[in-house]
Amino acid sequence: MKRLMILCLMTVASFAQASVRDEALNLLQGYEWELNEAQVQALGAAGKSALLDIAGDPSLAGFIRERAAASLSAFADDEVRKFYLDRLETTVSPTIRRRTVEALCETWDATSLESTLIPMLKSDDTRLKVIVANCLQSVDSDAARAALAEYRISIRDSWELNAAGFRKVN
Repeated sequence: MKRLMILCLMTVASFAQASVRDEALNLLQGYEWELNEAQVQALGAAGKSALLDIAGDPSLAGFIRERAAASLSAFADDEVRKFYLDRLETTVSPTIRRRTVEALCETWDATSLESTLIPMLKSDDTRLKVIVANCLQSVDSDAARAALAEYRISIRDSWELNAAGFRKVN
């Protein structure tokens, strides 16, 4: 009887977890998908865990994993921040690196990301450097100002100068 009770409890717990994952997956569907932070936050801690699992599940379509990663920005906590920082170190995809930096910059104060962002100004990816520069513009530190000044000197194209926030377009 005791074993039956334990089995029932385990079944209910796994069903609840599966239904949260299914609910999270449903939020990630749609041709013209847009992040709805309120719906994502309504999933709670179990939803955050489900989204972390989905974002790292190679059996799912890439666009679903990317939407899950983007949705994690609704949970601005240490676990999500660690996920994004780990993702920056492990991915080679320029697009994923850009989206990850955007999520970090939109979710956390750039000052707390300064040591992670400054080395990215030397990247071969011009678009990544532009995103990083825009993020670092709000950081009031000597290191950030020096890195931005060095990056600005290296810019050769006017579009990059404008996009990085160094010159206003008339």
